[in-house]
Amino acid sequence: MRDVRMQRPLRFFHKHAVKLNLTRRQHSMLVQLRTGHVGLNGHLFKIGRALTADCPHCEGEVETVAHFLMRCQAYERERQQHLQRRGRRPETIAELLTTPGAFKRVIRYVDATKRLGAIFGDEP
Repeated sequence: MRDVRMQRPLRFFHKHAVKLNLTRRQHSMLVQLRTGHVGLNGHLFKIGRALTADCPHCEGEVETVAHFLMRCQAYERERQQHLQRRGRRPETIAELLTTPGAFKRVIRYVDATKRLGAIFGDEP
C-alpha cells in the first residue's frame, strides 16, 4: 500500500475530497483504504485484532485493500457494477485511490459490499 500513498500527497487528496463534497464518513473511508489502516483482516491481524489475515471468502488469500478492491471473488458483481467502466481497461488500485474521479465509485463499491459496514455504518 505504501506505493499508493506516494502517488499523490495527502494534501492533494484532501483538497479534492472537499471539492467533491464528501461526507466525513466517506473521507474517512477513503483515507483508511488509501493508507491500508482499515478493518480488513490483513490489517486487523497485524495489530492483533483478528485471528487470521485471510479473506473470509477466499481460502489462502490475505485480505488486503488490493484484494478487497480488485480480486475478491465474493464481490465480483459489486466490482463490475461500481468500479469497472464499460469499454475501458480495469483501473489499478493506485488509480482508484488517487484519482478524484474514482472516489465516488470506490465509496459506492464499499457500501454495496457491506464488508466494512460495522466500521463505517450504512450510508444514510
